[in-house]
Amino acid sequence: MSSPFEKGGLRGIFLKALVTGTTGFLGGALAHRLAQEGFEVTEFRRNLSFEEIKRLVDRQDYVFHCAALTKAYGRYQDFYDSNVLLTRSLIKACLGTKLRRFVHISTPSIYMTHKARLNIHEDDALPDKFINYYASTKKLAEDEVDSGSSQGLPCVTLRPQAIFGPGDKTLLPRLLKLASRGVYPVIGHEPVILDLTYIDNLVDACLLAAHRSRAIGLKINITNGEPCNLEELLRKLFALRGLVVKPVRISYGVAYAMAQSLESLWTMTARKTEPPLTRYGVCALGRSRTLDIRRAQEVLGYSPVIPVQQGLLRVASTQL
Repeated sequence: MSSPFEKGGLRGIFLKALVTGTTGFLGGALAHRLAQEGFEVTEFRRNLSFEEIKRLVDRQDYVFHCAALTKAYGRYQDFYDSNVLLTRSLIKACLGTKLRRFVHISTPSIYMTHKARLNIHEDDALPDKFINYYASTKKLAEDEVDSGSSQGLPCVTLRPQAIFGPGDKTLLPRLLKLASRGVYPVIGHEPVILDLTYIDNLVDACLLAAHRSRAIGLKINITNGEPCNLEELLRKLFALRGLVVKPVRISYGVAYAMAQSLESLWTMTARKTEPPLTRYGVCALGRSRTLDIRRAQEVLGYSPVIPVQQGLLRVASTQL
């Protein structure tokens, strides 16, 4: 895909961008791409004072906020500090600057319930109760961005689902690790249809969000736009990796009860690790969820370049 900045007559040279979360999958990929585009990229360090954050953003043309605590399980305060307070500090520091765009990476986890949801639009009603602390604090982070937007900060919020690609350490690698033992879990008795997002396509969307003025103030779903049968997709991936794997089917209710028991045990014993099975994980892998990406297509001019199958080939050829 040619650079969205080039299409708009804008060059990265002499422009400055701050990227949070550069040690993560998306932040690292985005920082690399921005540097290729000619931007002077600043990586955000943790535990900065507000005054330090203010001095940092005063020099920027763009801020891409990718940092978040994304675990499926943990203490609420940890999620709140990482996802809400950091976003609040960044927004507050950016107010009154000449920033061209604040691109915030949110999550479709705020849509999740224990029921299948298909073709979810950005303006659809959100659940009365969020699926976990990650989702609830990411929604609060969106509220902080909305507050900045109402005060004149040019913000765009992206909600990318199931990011995958070489370099990912969480989504497909976890399933491949299970498959390396010869089995993998299939949750529920109905086909699970999911949207995924290849990393390069998401980076393209971030650049488009930074450039398209029509996107300011909007929340925008991002996926590959190719709903996939999860079980079929995993079989393809395992075959590409040369793995002979037996599916082990478990009902949604049983899986949920097991996850709930494990989370209770982890809480009682104050373990700092994540349980091997969580209620969030059961929902993520056991319920269909697809997103409507027409807003991304119409407002951003977003068109995914790397299809899921090609992305799988790239993942399969990567040493995990």
